[in-house]
Amino acid sequence: MRSLLPLPCLFLAVLLTAGSAVQAQTELPDRLPEEARRLDSEEIKALLGSGPFQFVGAEGKARGTSIWDLGTGTAHGSFVWEGRLKGSWTLAWFVEEDLSCLKPSQGPAVCREIHAHGKGFFEVNLDGGIHTLTTPLPLPPLERPMTADEAAALYPPFIAWAQGLHGTVQGAEESDGVITLEVATGEGPAQSLRIDAANGAVLGGNPAPR
Repeated sequence: MRSLLPLPCLFLAVLLTAGSAVQAQTELPDRLPEEARRLDSEEIKALLGSGPFQFVGAEGKARGTSIWDLGTGTAHGSFVWEGRLKGSWTLAWFVEEDLSCLKPSQGPAVCREIHAHGKGFFEVNLDGGIHTLTTPLPLPPLERPMTADEAAALYPPFIAWAQGLHGTVQGAEESDGVITLEVATGEGPAQSLRIDAANGAVLGGNPAPR
């Protein structure tokens, strides 16, 4: 079953797919800065849940975006490898014993330390090697907040373009700046999607995107 595309922003979908929005200017350092501070489990959840982010890794070969969603237990985003290979990614995500853990659909979870640095963080492998440097990815606010009716009208044609799915919105409501859509595509159960009304960012959904 295909699922709704987990992109950080409805209006940045084309840019993220093309890789234009993941050209982070920050370069990966050779070693962890002395001022970087390792976080405990609760600090990891608070920081990573404040995204979206952009990251750089593999000595600058890998760049991308990430959203960490405790509500669905997933992390997802886009990537560009060496400026050529591009795509999106989604992995199960959980935090335990002061480690951030990502688990693919097959194979064991990979857990890393999180070290805060400025407004971002380093993912650090258990052997001490730096996996990524991650910094906030600012999404510009819309000229005016999106309404629930606008989101309900925008999402079906967007997902039809992105994945060829013809969805219908069964419900749309806004509360405290977050729009919740109930979207059915005819492929599996309806999905509940949360959207930031201020900037159009997709905050997550249930069931989790795959």
